[in-house]
Amino acid sequence: MSRSESRKTDAQIHFRCTAEIKESLSEKARESGLSLSQYLIKSGLGKRIQSKGNYNALAALIKMTALQKHLFNEGEGMFSKEYADIMIELKKAAQLLQKEIDGDT
Repeated sequence: MSRSESRKTDAQIHFRCTAEIKESLSEKARESGLSLSQYLIKSGLGKRIQSKGNYNALAALIKMTALQKHLFNEGEGMFSKEYADIMIELKKAAQLLQKEIDGDT
């Protein structure tokens, strides 16, 4: 039997829920980049589900940090204290987000 044959999904599960619950589950599935079925299967089996939103937020923070560094370099050190304070806060935010992504929180 080939691997694809052993993974065929031919069984269905039907259940009832409110429209609000369905929308909430669908939103969580979208956030994690999974179909609703995949999300429910992973949830039911206790598998880790990682939100794609966290990665997008981390990428945005990295981009902001690079832009901040560019502005600092272009300004030739003007407002150094302000730039340093912003860089520190961006770094803290990135570290917190990375811990959340890694599952340390």
